[in-house]
Amino acid sequence: MATISIRQATTEDDGEAAAVDRSAIATLRKTYRPTRAALDEQARRSAASAPTRLVAIVDHQVVGTVQYFHQEDRVHLLGLGVHDRFQRQGVARALVEHLMTLGREHGARCLSLHTVKETGNVMIFRKMGFDSISEGPDAYSESKDFECLTDIYMEKSCE
Repeated sequence: MATISIRQATTEDDGEAAAVDRSAIATLRKTYRPTRAALDEQARRSAASAPTRLVAIVDHQVVGTVQYFHQEDRVHLLGLGVHDRFQRQGVARALVEHLMTLGREHGARCLSLHTVKETGNVMIFRKMGFDSISEGPDAYSESKDFECLTDIYMEKSCE
């Protein structure tokens, strides 16, 4: 695998970042989809203050992306995704490590995120050092295969 570089996204990255999002989300959509309430919350949050996007670049191509925002004493991750052709090659880890550096520079206590337990992503985040803090019914997702989905809130210390 070539070197992975991480930088803040520019408008010129929009097309490639959208392709990464589509690829990464395609797998998730087999398990769940967002509810109307989730889409409304996302729109409200974006109107209040748009999250910042980072991109992971390999050989001049955007292969991963994550959005984040500062919330109280933490950096909260949204939509961490890696193009399916580049999964399991350290791209997500590189994005998280870059966010750890940003978090430390801004005095954040931790990184945080929410994930849906039924996707299997909890184990991926645990391997990157995140701990499960709480879990409960996911009011923002629905599934044709699961009667109830579980939201897991996770954190990783910036220390």
